[in-house]
Amino acid sequence: MPTWTVECSCAAYVASTQIVEADTEEAACEAAIFAANAAMDWTPLDHIGDTHCDAIARGVHKTAWDHDVGVPYAFSEQALHAAPSISDLLARAQLALAELCDRRIGLVDTDVTTLLVAINAELDRQDIPALAPSTAHTLLPQILAQHAARQGASC
Repeated sequence: MPTWTVECSCAAYVASTQIVEADTEEAACEAAIFAANAAMDWTPLDHIGDTHCDAIARGVHKTAWDHDVGVPYAFSEQALHAAPSISDLLARAQLALAELCDRRIGLVDTDVTTLLVAINAELDRQDIPALAPSTAHTLLPQILAQHAARQGASC
C-alpha cells in the first residue's frame, strides 16, 4: 500500500478588537488595523473553517508541497466554497421534511414560506446550511412531490 504525505488545513480565525477615535469609517479602519498590528491581545474565535487538503505527495516528504500531485477537488479548499448542487439541495430539504413529518409537525396545506421556515429551522437544528428562499421556492414543489411519492401521504 503506498504512503502519502498530505498537508491538511483549516481556517483558524483570531481577532483583536480596537476602540479608536476617527472622523470617518475609513480613518477608523486604518487606525484600528494599525493598533491591532501592534497589539498583543489577539483572541481565538470560536468559529473555524472546515478542514481541507492543501497538498498531497506520494511517499514520505518533509512537506507535501515539494512533490504535490494535486489534491482531488472534493477535498480541496475550493470545494468547501462551491455552491451545492440542485440534487444536494433537494436531498437536504427532503431529509429535513422527513424529519419534520416523523416528529408529526403537521405540514398539511401550509404555504411555501411556512414550509421553508420549518425546513430551514430543521436544517439549522441539524447544523446544516439553510436553503435560500429563491432556491427553496423553486425546489419545494419537487420536494413535496418526492415526499408524497415516498411517504404515500402528507404529514
